[in-house]
Amino acid sequence: MDCQIKTLKNGLRLVTTRRPTGITAVRIYVRAGSRYDDEHPGKAHFVEHMLFTGTANRSSRQIYSDVESVGGLIEANTTKEYTIFSIAVMDRYLEIGLDVLADVISNPLFDYMAFFKEKLIIMKEIRQAQDTRGILWDLFSETLWSENPIRWPTLGNMQSLHDLEYGDALDFYQEHYTAGNIVISICGDIDHQHAIEQVSQQFSYLPRGQELLPTPIAEPPSSRRTAHIEKDIHQTYIMMGVLAASMKDEDRYAVKLVDKILGTGGSSRLSQRLREDEKYVYSVHSLVQPYEDTGCFVVYTSCSPEDVSTMESLILVEWEKLCSEPVSDTELEAAKRIRSEERRVGKECRSRWSPYP
Repeated sequence: MDCQIKTLKNGLRLVTTRRPTGITAVRIYVRAGSRYDDEHPGKAHFVEHMLFTGTANRSSRQIYSDVESVGGLIEANTTKEYTIFSIAVMDRYLEIGLDVLADVISNPLFDYMAFFKEKLIIMKEIRQAQDTRGILWDLFSETLWSENPIRWPTLGNMQSLHDLEYGDALDFYQEHYTAGNIVISICGDIDHQHAIEQVSQQFSYLPRGQELLPTPIAEPPSSRRTAHIEKDIHQTYIMMGVLAASMKDEDRYAVKLVDKILGTGGSSRLSQRLREDEKYVYSVHSLVQPYEDTGCFVVYTSCSPEDVSTMESLILVEWEKLCSEPVSDTELEAAKRIRSEERRVGKECRSRWSPYP
């Protein structure tokens, strides 16, 4: 694949990847994730909602219908670090897709009445999230990080949403939605120079701005911390983890191998011990989640309430064993091979969406 990068005159960065499949995908990464919410957790996610309530040229319905009418897909989501806008269309409709995305990002109405309607919608979203496993991840993040804003829940909470004012959301949009704070990635049968011309034209209304990097925050040393939520359910869900390598850390590749060896897949040590040998769980997983300046390594499973202490002990035994005993060459090479193949398969499965280098 032919991948090229260009910084445009207004500071916007464009990444194009030539991949002739008949479909062109576009992703826009705005450095406006929940870690930038400051005193209002959920603000970044709220702004994402506001951008789809209508623009100077399109109603909310038209934003979707203009893409869907040519067989395309459009969506957006807010993560800890970015707000991401995505489309996928047939190659010949790329200009339409870019026009819609540029309109959404550059010309939102930010209607005052829509602000209050979106509050009600997101309140429902927060209530629904209380019934999913996502609440466990929020609790884990708030417990693991005591200082880093990565700890804040992406959706925010009822109190922060209640306290959010119209001016707070508008200020956030104006500060973060600038050309210098945005990367656009296009993947499809597209010429790099043609992409530069189209993006330069469509996104010319964005103010220049600067890239807003996160402020490095060192977590203070701490002992083991625990938190729990009481719910009337049959299973107890457990999440155990530690701080780990960031996206820029040289150890990030080693941590991914640890993840594979310890808890990813049915052949992992934890799966063999807890599922196959001890018969305590149906499944157990580990996860590496790197961020720009921090990261975490997590083990996740569920069990009967009476088995929680045993489960925690067994997980720690395997964890400590990995720390104290060298991994065999055979197991290490197998983990490397599997990770390499999974990376290739993952790229193929995600091929309809443009990659972020």
